[in-house]
Amino acid sequence: MDSIERLLAQVKAQYSETPAPPASPSPLPPSSPPAKPTSGRQPDPLDSLLAEVKGQYEVQDAIAQEAQQQQLMAEQQRQAQAQQARRDTLARTAQDWLKNLDPLSTEGLWFNQFAEQYPSKLEAAIDYLAALEADQ
Repeated sequence: MDSIERLLAQVKAQYSETPAPPASPSPLPPSSPPAKPTSGRQPDPLDSLLAEVKGQYEVQDAIAQEAQQQQLMAEQQRQAQAQQARRDTLARTAQDWLKNLDPLSTEGLWFNQFAEQYPSKLEAAIDYLAALEADQ
């Protein structure tokens, strides 16, 4: 936002400079410009224009930030849905795996001991299969 203010100040300085009139002989002595009253000063049209342009940039910036925020939220929602779908798939695979697991096999005995740390064997199987999947 600082760069916009600098740009506006440059534009204002550029356009508020009045070119010097060409030197020509004048029969009258140069008069001093009328003094501007300090109170009740008329707003400079350039100030109004610059304020309007600044306001437009601020609105555009706010709109861009809102759009970026919405994109971020949409991406987070998409990732959460993808993660939930992956978890659902793993849960179905884990149920099938548990049905086919021989509890007296080496893997079955190990798994029963592993599953003691979980609230359910299904949760343990999901984590176990996810770890196996990650290793491959």
